[in-house]
Amino acid sequence: MRQRPPARRGFAMAFVLLLTLVVSLMIGASLSRQDAQSRTVSRLVKDYQTHHDMLGVRAIIEQWMSRKTPAQLVELAESEDDVHHRIEIEGVLEIVVRIEDGQGLPVGAVEYVPEGVRDLYEGVLERLPEDRRGLLRPRGAHQISIATAPRPVLAALLEDHGEDFADEIIDLRERDGLDQETFADAVRSYPGGDAAIARLAQIITFEPAVWRLRMTMTDEQGSERLFGMLAEVIQGGLSVHEWMTEADLNILDRLADGPADDEERPNRRGDSRNERTSRR
Repeated sequence: MRQRPPARRGFAMAFVLLLTLVVSLMIGASLSRQDAQSRTVSRLVKDYQTHHDMLGVRAIIEQWMSRKTPAQLVELAESEDDVHHRIEIEGVLEIVVRIEDGQGLPVGAVEYVPEGVRDLYEGVLERLPEDRRGLLRPRGAHQISIATAPRPVLAALLEDHGEDFADEIIDLRERDGLDQETFADAVRSYPGGDAAIARLAQIITFEPAVWRLRMTMTDEQGSERLFGMLAEVIQGGLSVHEWMTEADLNILDRLADGPADDEERPNRRGDSRNERTSRR
């Protein structure tokens, strides 16, 4: 009886091992692809849910804001209350809303700026820091709200002495309050102040129409989600310009707080009148 050569048994074993390896790789690739598809579907479902949550919140906010007068919105934004509006669906979700002046940033797209003041507006944009992230809003009324403009934006309003001017306006806002009269007085204390007042009157405002809303949504499991909305009150309703994430809101907070240093800003209210006049 003839026996098979040992080499053929070794070849068969190698073939079986190779086949097992190929099958294992195919199964692994299939499982990896299935896992990737599962993560993609999960992300899409979450994005879909977030999108519809935001649409529901938007409808509620539009109804709430449509019942408020501009003066009432300003009063809410200036109040120190942590909650300006609360929407609660028992056993489902709770939404806490805080409204803020959202017009402190200039518009990044000059097509929203009237042609007559575009050159002036572009000059302000050019004087902003090179890293403009968080210093511009996408659209809406072009006027810049002096009440909430962050320090870099205030400094960009004047061609010269912008940093000193920004410090003075922030001091006025924090210590004595700021209105059109005190603002004009501050501008006049700088060279060319009277002409600057006339120019700035075209691109600033003390009566904002664009609002930033911070909304904390808590679901039935107690899970919280924070997001924001930039909206403008227009004739006949509300125009939503931008949805913001929690990271976006944190960037705006840091800009509003200004540079983190221990140096005390100069006390402009302590300046003598002669020193202020000498800048002219």
